[in-house]
Amino acid sequence: MPFSGSVLLVIQQAHAWPGHLREMEALLQRALLRCVEGRVTPADLGLPEPQAFPDQAPRPEDVTHLLSELDGLFGRLADVAPGRLYELVDACLFTHAYRQAGGHQLQAAARLGVSRNVLRGRLISLGLIDARK
Repeated sequence: MPFSGSVLLVIQQAHAWPGHLREMEALLQRALLRCVEGRVTPADLGLPEPQAFPDQAPRPEDVTHLLSELDGLFGRLADVAPGRLYELVDACLFTHAYRQAGGHQLQAAARLGVSRNVLRGRLISLGLIDARK
């Protein structure tokens, strides 16, 4: 079955895949079932198009500035909700990554740098997904 030229790029950029050959195999099997006219396209994968990924890493000064702003927000949050900073930030990080990934668990886990199982456990505990699925 032929793949469009951008399919491999999308697969490469969407997820690191080390040790996740079964996940990649399942992704490709689903794509084969979804494809039209015998050609797998990025849309069949259910992953973002390559242009959804930045071409460059953020500049160090941008990261430094954002971290400085974040530090100020952490301080304000700690003042408003003493003793709950970690809980609130953790919930915010996992919720944000999951929503930004459009509900795709592998993408959300990759954004956070955690395994899908870690992400799934947190999403279940936050009530964002059902434990039975």
